[in-house]
Amino acid sequence: MPVPERIYSENEIFLNATNFTCSVSSIGQNLSHYATSNEVYIREIIFYTLMLIAGSCSNTPIFVTLLKNRQRKSSVNMMIMHLCISNLIVTYIMIPLEIAWRLRVLWQIDNAAWAILLFIRAFASNLFSAVLVCISVDRYSAIVNSLDVIGARKKGKILLGVAWTTSIISSIFEGLLFYRDLLPFIQCVNFSLFTMPNYNVVSIIFCLLTVYFIPSTLIALCYSRILCVVCKRPRGTDGCFTLADNSKEYPHRRRWLRPSEIIHMERARARILRITIIIMLTFFVCWTPYVAMILWYLFDPVSAEEINSYLQSTLYIFAVSNSCISPFFYGNYIVKYKEIFRKMCQKNRPIPHYA
Repeated sequence: MPVPERIYSENEIFLNATNFTCSVSSIGQNLSHYATSNEVYIREIIFYTLMLIAGSCSNTPIFVTLLKNRQRKSSVNMMIMHLCISNLIVTYIMIPLEIAWRLRVLWQIDNAAWAILLFIRAFASNLFSAVLVCISVDRYSAIVNSLDVIGARKKGKILLGVAWTTSIISSIFEGLLFYRDLLPFIQCVNFSLFTMPNYNVVSIIFCLLTVYFIPSTLIALCYSRILCVVCKRPRGTDGCFTLADNSKEYPHRRRWLRPSEIIHMERARARILRITIIIMLTFFVCWTPYVAMILWYLFDPVSAEEINSYLQSTLYIFAVSNSCISPFFYGNYIVKYKEIFRKMCQKNRPIPHYA
């Protein structure tokens, strides 16, 4: 049976190499296009390899440290551990998959195996965004109900359960959007079973909502509420103040703090807020340029076609780098990287021999 020809464009190639895949029929492309793109692919493979090394060095020490200290009943440590799990999925599954995608143009796996790989690939990004929302809600709860220490961990477990569930459901939906296309050679594209004219736009918007827009909105709401609560916090006339203004809800836990206790609690709270703010800022800085590029392509595909495909792929690499680079910033509050590297250098240093 003759094999019909399929038309590819540079933007389709770019979008097929990301979570947000769509099909566009414009500039004719075939296998020779991929064969002549070796230089671009080699650069991307080098970048992904460096990210793999950076992600291993940044996330693994944090995960091991939190795993050893899991007996500490801290909701923040629990949240960051799950955030680290999503980063490890990106580091050890998603990035190697991106490297394999560029090493091989022809794919010999069936649709079921490919759907599983894409499910894991989408799950990492969805879980990371969902855990960020959990951290924001947990910090808001800690500021508003700071006396409810016992219930904080229970609420954290519920939030993480919801995050994992929603990430799995949305990732299953995204995994079903793709299949192996044999026209004219094997590539993974969006599922041809859906023939609605605007289905590609709907699927891309759904991915953007789950990964970026919904988490960003919830995070902004939580931190704006935190700012309002902190600004309205009551203070005593003698220099002391209550830890929170929820003494009516927890009358048996109400107590007045001494200045030394106030300093200790405020330092701990400021430290945790710095960690979470760093996590949120790195998320926005890394993902916003890529999301802007996707929106540009959706609303004005003609001008987006003129953008260099290398710049497009670089934006996606920059977005993925969030899971590899951000732990170096907030990880210093958990793991002392300088001490770890110093110990590694001391172990590898040869022992001098004296005559």
